[in-house]
Amino acid sequence: MIMSSKTEKARGVGVRVSRAKSRVDAKKRSRVKARKPKSRPEAPAPRAPARGHGKGAAPRHPVEAGPAVKKKKGSDLRKTGSEGTETAKRRRAAKTGKIKESPQANAASKAKVKKGRNRGTPRYTAATAREPETLQPVLEAHGTAGGSRAGAREASAPREMRSGVRPARIAILGVLLVVSLAALLWIYTSTGVLNVKSVEVKGNEVLDADYLRSLSGITRDTHLLKMDVKAVESALLSEPYVAGVNISRRYPNTVVLGVTERQPTGVILQNGKYNLVDQEGMILESADARPPGLVEIKDLELVLLFPGMEISGMDFATVTSLLGSLPPALKEVATAVGLKGGGGLYLEGRGTVVIYGEASDLSRKNVIALMALTGLVDRYAAVEYIDVSFPDHPVLKPVSSGQPAVD
Repeated sequence: MIMSSKTEKARGVGVRVSRAKSRVDAKKRSRVKARKPKSRPEAPAPRAPARGHGKGAAPRHPVEAGPAVKKKKGSDLRKTGSEGTETAKRRRAAKTGKIKESPQANAASKAKVKKGRNRGTPRYTAATAREPETLQPVLEAHGTAGGSRAGAREASAPREMRSGVRPARIAILGVLLVVSLAALLWIYTSTGVLNVKSVEVKGNEVLDADYLRSLSGITRDTHLLKMDVKAVESALLSEPYVAGVNISRRYPNTVVLGVTERQPTGVILQNGKYNLVDQEGMILESADARPPGLVEIKDLELVLLFPGMEISGMDFATVTSLLGSLPPALKEVATAVGLKGGGGLYLEGRGTVVIYGEASDLSRKNVIALMALTGLVDRYAAVEYIDVSFPDHPVLKPVSSGQPAVD
């Protein structure tokens, strides 16, 4: 009896599965018909004869042909007596879903059905769990068969991702991007698109801009990217007046030269030429006439001077320290500065010599020298020298009546 009840449960589930499958097939056929273009009306299909009318009548649902055979087996069991009758009752109960089982079995089956509903899966009972092949069509229709989650993800994924179209597009775009970059690189490096067309010069006061452009070596054939910046900088620094240079590119066709010039602070007379020198001892140029506003440097033992040469040594550094400390008013009346071996530093101005001695406390000495050259010299008319070696006790010696004034 127990085996027969299980068989009847399985048959009832098979009937429900077949009906669900037939409904799914009917929906698919209706969708296919809706997609087909409308054409001339077709003749209605002949209706199948009703079930049970005639010997050759086809069943209304072809899927239910399987259960019909099972019914025949049930009729054979009915002939065997009470056992067949009991089997028929259970079969009818299975069709209606009312299967009498023990309270424990009913509770377990209800719990499984409830769990399946919460998960969104088809309803099934304890008997159907033992025959998974009968549930396969229903589970496939609901997208919950074995591996259902992976299948659902695959079905919900875009068609391009499933077919591999999007990776192909990405690869094509990557190739096009690389080709475009290579083409641009070739254009900008191998053609004259970025050739220099103009050179701007900034910061020059003494030097001519055209002279600096020609000195830089930049021409119209110079490529902006391939330009040797170090070579251009070295060429400009070869000019003594150029203390520093800043080279920059302005795309697409301009080079900017920022120049820092040296300023002459003194002049050295040698071999009839006036050599202009800056504070650091760089000979800037040689002139035939003495430039106005520059103080002459005397009594230094120097080799032959030429532009671009740099003077070094303690004597020159001492003299330039005095030159750098002179205020503008004193520099206007000063004509020369020098260094004597025994007397130290000195300054000449307005026909008078100012003895500085050591290169110390130069600011106080400059103040006293300026007062003496602008006030006392006018008062005494002629002064032989002014000694400011000791600023607290300066000495002024006028020219005696029998001695000529100092030029």
